[in-house]
This record gives sequence, structure tokens and C-alpha cells, in this order.
Amino acid sequence: MDSDSQMSFEFQEQPAGDNALAEEKKTSRKEKLPLRLKKSVLGWLAIQTPSGIAVDVPTRISRYKASIAAFWSIPVRKILKPEKTLIVEIKTGREECWPDCGEKDKLLPILAMEKSKLERLREIVKKEEPFLRENDSLFDDIDIWRFEKSENKEYHKCVRKIEKLEHAVYKGSVFEKIRTARVADYLYLAVPDGTVKPSELADGWGLLYIKDDLSVEIAASAFNWNSSSDNRYHLIQNMAVSSVHKILFTQGVNLSEKGLISFSAAPKRRRRSF
Repeated sequence: MDSDSQMSFEFQEQPAGDNALAEEKKTSRKEKLPLRLKKSVLGWLAIQTPSGIAVDVPTRISRYKASIAAFWSIPVRKILKPEKTLIVEIKTGREECWPDCGEKDKLLPILAMEKSKLERLREIVKKEEPFLRENDSLFDDIDIWRFEKSENKEYHKCVRKIEKLEHAVYKGSVFEKIRTARVADYLYLAVPDGTVKPSELADGWGLLYIKDDLSVEIAASAFNWNSSSDNRYHLIQNMAVSSVHKILFTQGVNLSEKGLISFSAAPKRRRRSF
């Protein structure tokens, strides 16, 4: 990701909920963590008013399912057209965020320093090569810079070093595979508050901090990958596929792996707590 553009699709942060996690039983805190994190992210997504949300969504990666996916559509000539797609990958701890990389503890601090250096170099490029700024942006408050065309050798050297470091840390990881699949415009990692630093993220990923009260803080905004229409439709169709069994279950219809149908009483909905 060599060019630098601000995200034009703004997400809101999720405020604290009325039902704090402190009210839950501490004895079941550990085993319920994945469910609580997913619940928090779903709440955050709900206030962004998406056209659709799904969980455990298949991607182009063999046998891998993204934690949560969402999409937003706009009417074009009275037909809804997907405008943005998003994937949120939920992890409960640092150890889940990286593959078996023996040197990751050594490489991550170096990667963070190089990313800080890159930001400083970008500011230098902006001052020395202002002509790299695009003036035809559709959004007045968004600057798009073509840093890849800079003549600053130190900048390009830093970019190459970051690419090598990220490859060493994230090679074979889910983050790298999801990014290269290009089925989502925005990619977010959601973790308990402070688990991962923004500087430790894989290229282009955003970061969500989930607080103890289920509120969500956007620790780092995601890059807009501008996925193709075909890729967006691919993800949306997979979202529909992932929801089939859940919809049938809520209506008391059970579908076995052999394709056999059985019927049962629909599960009772829990009472709302106010």
C-alpha cells in the first residue's frame, strides 16, 4: 500500500452500553470472551446502518471463515448496488494475531519504528514534492498523494524495508490472505482494549478496541482497498450462504449434512432486558 488516502467512508465509534460486563458472572468470563467480543462488534456495526450483516462468512481462502462481514448498498436506477464491503476479524489475544513466527517479538518493535519513520518521510515528501498531491479528489477534505512517484530515495528504502518486515511477520497469516483476496473494501481487526498496537497491524488493516463495557474505540482507521464489484458480490453471496443454516434453525427447520430435513420447535427468543 504505497499511496496514501484518507478513508472516505467514516465509521462511528460505539458508545458504552447500559449493561456493563461487570454485571456478568466472573466465573464464566473467560469462556464467554469470544461471544462478548462478537456481540460488541455486531453492536458497533449495527449503528453504521449496513444493508446486511453475517457471521462466520466463507472467503476465498480454503476452509476459512471471516468472523463478521457487512455491506452497504445504494440505489442506482432503482436497483440496489453494493457500495462498500467490510470484514472484521475478531481475536481474543496477541497469540492469535500472528502465525508461528519465532522472531515476531523481535521484528514487531522494528516494524513499529519503521512505520513511524515512514510517516515522517511522507511529511517531508509533502513539503518537497507538493506536485504529487492530486487535486481532482471528489472530497474536498481528503488529500490523495502519489508517494510511489516520489524521488525521495530514503522514502522508497523505508517502504521496501516495511514490506520485507511485514512479509516476515505476516507470511501465511489470515490477515495477509484476506487482504490479498480483495473481497472487502475495509478490513478491521477487533481485539480486547490494548491487546495489539496500531503500529503492529498488517498493511491496510484497521483496529478496533473492545472495552469492558462493550463499547468500541476505533484505534486505527482501515485503508479503502476499493474492491471490484465482482469481489463485493462474491462476499455478499457468501454472506447469504453462511446465513442459511442459522435462518432454518430459528424457524425450527434442521438440515443434516446428508441433506435430510427434520422439524422441531423454534427456539424461544430471550426476553429483552431493560
